[in-house]
This record gives sequence, structure tokens and C-alpha cells, in this order.
Amino acid sequence: MPVPLIAWGAAAAAAALAGGAWAWLFGRGAGEVPDACRARVRIWVAGPTGAGKTSLVAAALGRAVPDVSPATAALAWQWRDELPLALADTVGLELARGARQVEGVRRLLRRMPASALPHAAWLCVRADAHRVFSGEGGSEAALAAALRAARVPAIGVLTQAEPGEEAAMADAFRRAVPDLAAVVPLCVRPRIAADGSVLVERHGLDRLRAATIRAVSPVVAERLEREWPPYGW
Repeated sequence: MPVPLIAWGAAAAAAALAGGAWAWLFGRGAGEVPDACRARVRIWVAGPTGAGKTSLVAAALGRAVPDVSPATAALAWQWRDELPLALADTVGLELARGARQVEGVRRLLRRMPASALPHAAWLCVRADAHRVFSGEGGSEAALAAALRAARVPAIGVLTQAEPGEEAAMADAFRRAVPDLAAVVPLCVRPRIAADGSVLVERHGLDRLRAATIRAVSPVVAERLEREWPPYGW
């Protein structure tokens, strides 16, 4: 069963009522969601600047992961014709203005009709993010709580995670950001030593796929199972 189309007029009105909430997380001038995304499974990819959101979007869409990704200045919807996904690469949550960013998004989510909400969110945090893992979730915890209140499941994504430390890092992430549907450690680019040997293989994308399917509604999950093939890693 296809995902219902978004009520775009209502969504635009809701965004205006929210007093520029889009600008806090998505950047000004983001504009309307492209027509190609309207009937897709929509996922917001959020988190601090430098957390690896753009790299994750590229990997999830089967594209080459860039060596260096510039900071995202405004929302950028990404998709591939062969996949059911539309991924929104968002502006980074910042320490200085994170509370205002989240409050703006919270107002927007409250005003959005159910048909205009994303189906899920991937909340990215670097595996070495000491602020989160010291128990101070800050803006990440507030954003996850806002999404949960709007019935949008948030999956925590630990980027640049090394095998062997995953369980401890995931537990720390859950404690700092309790309103998560799941936590998935991953690494989308192999880490290569100076001698050319692989220090950390890429891993985790199939676990993120599975966690997303478990978190969304049954209708959306059935579509993802059918149309979103595994990655093999």
C-alpha cells in the first residue's frame, strides 16, 4: 500500500504559523518538498554539525560517501528513483542555539497535520561525543522528546563507531537520550591506516534499515520491507 500523499498546503501553512521553525533545523529558503518526495517514506536526518549526516544520507542512497562533507546550510532532500526513501539532510544542531532550534521544531510539529509529519528520524551523534556520553543529552535529547511527542520515531545513530565498543556506547546514548526507538552504531566509511590496512570496516547500515522498519507504522514497514533492499553490511 503506498504511503499517503502529504497535505502540502496545510504543511506550508503550519510552517508559517510556527514562526520560521523550519529555519532553525532546515535553514531558510528550504522551499517546498520536491514532488518526487511526496509519496516516499520521509526520514529526517538530524544531529550536531560534523556528526556525519551527509555521509549517512549518501551511503543510505547507495552513493559514494564523500571524503569531506561541507556543513549543511539548508535542508537538502535526497532520493533515488529505485528506492522508496526521501532523506532530509538538515542543518546541524548547535550548542549555542540548540534549545531555540528544538523549540521551533516542537512548535512546528504540534501544528503539522499527521499526514505532513516525517515517518521517522535518524538522530546522529559521533561515537566520541563526550557531551552526550557524559549524560548531558542537551539538544539531542530535547529533539528526540519532541519527535516522540509528535509520534515520529527517532532512531539514534552512533556514527564512526568501532566494533567492540558498541554495547557500552549504545547504552550511554540511551541514558543520555531516552526517547529513542533504537540505537544503531555504524561506520559508513572504512577507516584506513597509513600502511593501507583497514582499521575499521564499514558496518551497521543493514541494522539501521532493520531498526527503521521496526520503528515505523505497519503499513510503512511493509512498504520498506518490499522496496528497500538490504545493503549487505
